[in-house]
Amino acid sequence: MAWHRTQLVASVVLACGFVAGSVGCQEGPVPTYPTSGTVTVKNQVSVAGGRVEFRLMDNPHLVVSRGYIGKDGAFVLGTFEAQDGAPAGKHRVVVYPPSPPGDHDANPRAKSVIDPKYLSYDTSGLEYEVTDNAEKNKFPLLLDPNPNK
Repeated sequence: MAWHRTQLVASVVLACGFVAGSVGCQEGPVPTYPTSGTVTVKNQVSVAGGRVEFRLMDNPHLVVSRGYIGKDGAFVLGTFEAQDGAPAGKHRVVVYPPSPPGDHDANPRAKSVIDPKYLSYDTSGLEYEVTDNAEKNKFPLLLDPNPNK
């Protein structure tokens, strides 16, 4: 257990050093811009629960922006604080479905209404560009249903 804790601390220290070095002389965090959207499964209703993550394509280790999916399928991204937006640039996107209530050992791939391909940046096929124009940063994510359901 101590080895895992040591590994975690070392990873955090390295990541912080990498982020500081990547940002250069800029004071404060990378600028973020309001970013939101909705998650819907084709031929079904909006996805309720779970989360969406946007990761910069040109610097995937710098930041990941996250947003929790509401009951209506809507999400608002946050990077450094809740709902503070995402950095400008092209992003790959993943969608994590909610776990069934009370089922902490649930396999999200088997029980999700969305296709499991959306659980990985490499297979989701979702790519969006965040700009400094908030009106252009509203993304409707239309997902394929889980073929195993």
